Amino acid sequence: MRLSKFTKKGVAVALALSMVVVGNAGMTQKASAAKKLKTYVMFADEKWKVTANMDTANGKYDAPKTVTAKGSQNVSMTLKRSAINGSGESITKAAVFCVDVVDAMKTYKASQIKISNVKIAVDGKAIKVKANKLKQGYLEADQKNNKYRLEIFNVYGKGQTAAKKANYPVNPNKLKFKKTLKVSFKITFKK
Repeated sequence: MRLSKFTKKGVAVALALSMVVVGNAGMTQKASAAKKLKTYVMFADEKWKVTANMDTANGKYDAPKTVTAKGSQNVSMTLKRSAINGSGESITKAAVFCVDVVDAMKTYKASQIKISNVKIAVDGKAIKVKANKLKQGYLEADQKNNKYRLEIFNVYGKGQTAAKKANYPVNPNKLKFKKTLKVSFKITFKK
């Protein structure tokens, strides 16, 4: 049985299209398999009267976001003063201000994750961030908690962001929010 040139071309085109469809289906399946990771902002004032996400062992978080552990994405998180512990208390200055990405170290090495373009707003007003002073990585590896951390300011932290005033990435006195504390950044996962 001989096929005409027209039929041969039709079969070739059909095979090529089926390969494209199968290839795209495989790519979609892989992309959707990317892990989803919870991320949240930690905050405590120096007297520990105003806190957010300082005790997450119970699985409860204030204003968490979910990030896809693949490629780059922009993330924005806002703590609302009315929704956190000590909402009626006054803040003198910050003691802890960090972002944690839960279980990131189960899939990635610290060198495969990068947070950049960090912006902070207090009650809608941007405050100065010294990006070169921010610390990030598996800062609590000794606790084996698998959290990737961006340490913005932390008097207790492993990143030493509060060790000397010259090392402050942000002024802790500027973090006295009355309504909202917002942090935005770009997170990149590389394999």
